[in-house]
Amino acid sequence: MFEWSYTGVNVSIPGAGGTSCLNYVSSSQRFYETVIVFGVFSYLARWAWPKISLSFVPSSDNRPDGYKQILLILHCVVFGMELGFKCATSSLIWSLNPCHVLTIIQIFLLASPPCALVTHLFRLQMHMLNGPLLALAFPVLNTRLLPFECGIYFIQHLLLLLVPVILVDQTTVYSAESFDDLSWVVLSLSLQVLYHFLILQPIALMTGINLNNILCPAISDPFEGPHYRMAAMVHQPFLILILGKSITYFGLTWNAQLWWWQSAFLVNQSQPSQKPSVSTGGDLLDTWLKPEPEAKEISLNATPWCWTDLFRYQTYMVSGQTDRVYPLHKPSPADKPTTVVD
Repeated sequence: MFEWSYTGVNVSIPGAGGTSCLNYVSSSQRFYETVIVFGVFSYLARWAWPKISLSFVPSSDNRPDGYKQILLILHCVVFGMELGFKCATSSLIWSLNPCHVLTIIQIFLLASPPCALVTHLFRLQMHMLNGPLLALAFPVLNTRLLPFECGIYFIQHLLLLLVPVILVDQTTVYSAESFDDLSWVVLSLSLQVLYHFLILQPIALMTGINLNNILCPAISDPFEGPHYRMAAMVHQPFLILILGKSITYFGLTWNAQLWWWQSAFLVNQSQPSQKPSVSTGGDLLDTWLKPEPEAKEISLNATPWCWTDLFRYQTYMVSGQTDRVYPLHKPSPADKPTTVVD
């Protein structure tokens, strides 16, 4: 029924699929690996899900929309060209690869209005960037034969890494979890692994197409061997953890500065008339932990980011009885909070 989506794949190319890929790992080994992976990562997902918390959902993005519009246009144009190449070569099945799914997620994040779902997806995709990084470090281009197809490959994966760096901001819906919070990392990792073994693997076995190297290793895989999949279950969790936190750190540091090319987007931007209750200087951690409420409300403006910001609480509630400030997820049992403050 869907033969049109993969009949153009040349399985004689090493790593693309075919009998050699199907027989690279024995059926018994594939079965045992699937059972082990399903059990371990289902447990990890079940452990992480109740620990997921979202303590900060601001009403809007404080930055000009020009950034998101340009990124959205670039993403859509590049992804549209990529899909066009795949339709032209009858190889649309490659669009199931995680990097293309990640592209769709980022397009949604750029196009969607601010909401809690945006923050949830943004935090999950922050720990899915190992795919674009590996694609750039170990590119597989032997299946790309059309003009500019290789160029689109690199542009798409560079955009996948660039968009989170530009968007991440603790004062918007594109906020990251605290540095010591591993629940989002574990959940994102579990979803990626289960997607490979429960969705990509059955489709790959039925079609004989090596979707994201689930049947046999890529020609550029440094861990090539009969146990390359189990090796990936060891080194990829470490890469996902380190990469996600590192990109968050780099993005927050980068966005704390106003670069000369950003001034064009700030022209004619309306300035808020209300008096800011948070100053732009000093230790940001102390500012967050010791806010000065104004009319039962705390207004947190964009301020330079520092690394200690990763450990602070992101949202506070003002007690209606004592005017004291408490973290949103740890309110005082003696006081009834009345105002949620961003």
